[in-house]
Amino acid sequence: MNFFVRFYYLFKAQWFVWSHIMNRDARSLMRAYPPVLDKLQKRIVQDVERVGIAVTSLEELFPSESYLKMYQKYIAELPEEAGQQNKKSFLRHYWTTNVALAASNPFLQFALNPRILSITNTYMGMWTRLKHYTVNRAIPDLEHGNPTFSQKWHRDPQEKRMIKAFIYLSDVNEDTGPFTYITESTHGKKYGALFPQKPPLGSYPPAEEVEKKIDPKNIRVMTGKAGTVLFCDTTGIHRGGFVRKGERLMFTSFYPAPSYVDTVWYSTPPEFDYSSYTREAVFALHHS
Repeated sequence: MNFFVRFYYLFKAQWFVWSHIMNRDARSLMRAYPPVLDKLQKRIVQDVERVGIAVTSLEELFPSESYLKMYQKYIAELPEEAGQQNKKSFLRHYWTTNVALAASNPFLQFALNPRILSITNTYMGMWTRLKHYTVNRAIPDLEHGNPTFSQKWHRDPQEKRMIKAFIYLSDVNEDTGPFTYITESTHGKKYGALFPQKPPLGSYPPAEEVEKKIDPKNIRVMTGKAGTVLFCDTTGIHRGGFVRKGERLMFTSFYPAPSYVDTVWYSTPPEFDYSSYTREAVFALHHS
């Protein structure tokens, strides 16, 4: 890796630089328009702050809506047009990484919902960008037979704080690929300095080393019914689901700081109408 590129990412990864210089404008917007959180939203933010992950449900977040049935119906009528998009042979995608934004997509509606953005922005301490929103189907990996890529323990790359939201769209048990997380492994916590990122890269510690150094009480296997929603800081040590039998259907949306450098997994058509979205949502969709 080029020395100057490496130096840039190391510099950017310093907490003060990341928070007060690289993302100063996004923090200013947060102070200018602070969200008002209800009891549930506060609990979610506090849980992610405390241990790195929070669990809720669509029913709890949106008690007057039948979102799960709507999401499942939408996916049932949608072809897996993208299929396998990368080296992860265990994932099948429902749309490509350059999908055009469509206001009619209910998953985009979830990703930009004011209740969701209030949670993600509050945790991050700034207005965030939406880098991607995806639905994928995880299946047994017949090609490898063992956990590979993101199914192994790892920290996500580049920065010391980020947040993702996950929705289980099918029941997830220990055989169908539960997301697994090591609590208190984010920056400044009990395991925050263990197996650190190597900016701009993340970290992929050997499983045997993780098992030696982590208290089993801190390993949370996130099984759950369809409709389960997780909010998680993925700079903490985690691994994606390894499906032994059956399959897992899951939605993911990713909210990093504006300073996060990566390709946006969608395109914005010229006719896309921003007028019905909040200022936070418009900010989330604009990438400089």
